[in-house]
Amino acid sequence: MDNTSQEPFVILLVEDDAATRQFMKLLLRNHGHEVIEAENGLVGYEIARTKKVDLVLSDVMMPKMNGIEMCRRIKQTPKLELLPVILVTALDQESDRIEGLNAGADEFLTKPVNELALQIRLRNFRRVIALQNEVKEACGNAEQLVRERTVELENTIDELHITQAEAAIAQLEVIHRLAAASEYKDSDTGSHIQRISEYSLILAKCLGWFSPDDTVQISQAATMHDVGKIGIADYILMKPGLLTSDEFEEMKKHTILGWRLLSGSSTPLLQRAAVIARSHHERWDGSGYPDGLIGEDIPPEARIVSVADVFDALRAQRCYKPEYPIQQCIEMIKSRSGQHFDPEVVEAFTVCAKDIIEVDHGLDNLEVA
Repeated sequence: MDNTSQEPFVILLVEDDAATRQFMKLLLRNHGHEVIEAENGLVGYEIARTKKVDLVLSDVMMPKMNGIEMCRRIKQTPKLELLPVILVTALDQESDRIEGLNAGADEFLTKPVNELALQIRLRNFRRVIALQNEVKEACGNAEQLVRERTVELENTIDELHITQAEAAIAQLEVIHRLAAASEYKDSDTGSHIQRISEYSLILAKCLGWFSPDDTVQISQAATMHDVGKIGIADYILMKPGLLTSDEFEEMKKHTILGWRLLSGSSTPLLQRAAVIARSHHERWDGSGYPDGLIGEDIPPEARIVSVADVFDALRAQRCYKPEYPIQQCIEMIKSRSGQHFDPEVVEAFTVCAKDIIEVDHGLDNLEVA
């Protein structure tokens, strides 16, 4: 039995009608939840920003600030973007649901609220919050590991005066451990992270945008592009069919999770890895995520890893797709130039296609052996 489903929430109840608010408060308290009340979205947002709240349950139509605008502000506020928001709408207000989805609402209930439906939503969100807590703990453990390794390196350098090259090797061990953690969560990727590193190195060399040291650093940082997947549920990562819109929204969060895990470091390699983790799903035409960056606003190393990542994904056999022939994959990359990908990176990909193919074949043979 899942005991987490029995644990109470601290629920922010936002409702302008006093009678409805009183009814909902009693309903929630009867199930053991603590309730904080707000009479409109403006007050509700201020409470969400300043107090510890597990979930927001809000009406849509309210004075001063409606529920949709409050939801939008919550989702745009750092440290609140993962706070679950349930909007309560009338059955015929489909436009409110669409606008609510655009604002980032996680779930909807229909007036009058059905007690069983509410219980089911709360039970489901308990599982989501439990997963988020696991992610935070995993990120905290990983960050602590990086800090410990950094202290160890600094002490070793002070005591033994080891060379810069030896320090870099020790640092790379931490990088590879974190990258391996993400691969473990997505077990059918095989040597995916190794290929991404090799492809990124080839493209960075061909483009000539970076110094030799930076070029090597990009290939090392590229191995951590999907490290945020350690925080994504297995049933989503390993789903054999297409993801639902909600599942895809959850999958997209791996970019932010990866960035949070890696950012804030004083180490140039981890700083670059954080940039790649956040932005490798951005698209040249602005249709990517998580920030909708356009063109050269996308960090150059992320533009490189984007091409490498998509090419390898097309080549790989996954639980939800077959392996595509290599020439078809090359043509698919070229066809997305100027839309998905930076045209200069695609041009470099075309010029260096022979080297890309050699890496593809070489690692395939290595896996078979």
